[in-house]
Amino acid sequence: MSTHTPAMNKVQIVVAYTDMTGLKNTGRMIQKDLNWFSEFVAVEAPKAAMWLRCGTQDDVSEAEAHMAREHSDTRWAVYTFEKGHRDPLGEAKARIMHAAKGEAV
Repeated sequence: MSTHTPAMNKVQIVVAYTDMTGLKNTGRMIQKDLNWFSEFVAVEAPKAAMWLRCGTQDDVSEAEAHMAREHSDTRWAVYTFEKGHRDPLGEAKARIMHAAKGEAV
C-alpha cells in the first residue's frame, strides 16, 4: 500500500492510517437519567506520523513492514515527500481519507 512520489535518494517518509476514534454528532438528543445529551457515532479518523525526515528506499520498506505488522486490521499507507514539502503530515492524512472514501487524489 505504498505510494512513492519523488526520487528515492533522500525523502521524508510518513506513515498514515485510519481508525474508528473520530466522533460525529448525529443531531439527535438522548436522555440519560434526567439530562439530555447529544448522540455521537464513531467515524474513521486519520492519523499520521513522520517515520524519517531523511530516508531511503530501505527505510520505506522497513516502514511498510512495520505498518503491515502493527496495523494489519486498519487501512494504512506509507507516503514519501520531498524534503522541502511544507505539510507532509496533513497531506498524508488527506490522502488516506481520500483513499478511505474511494476518491482519486
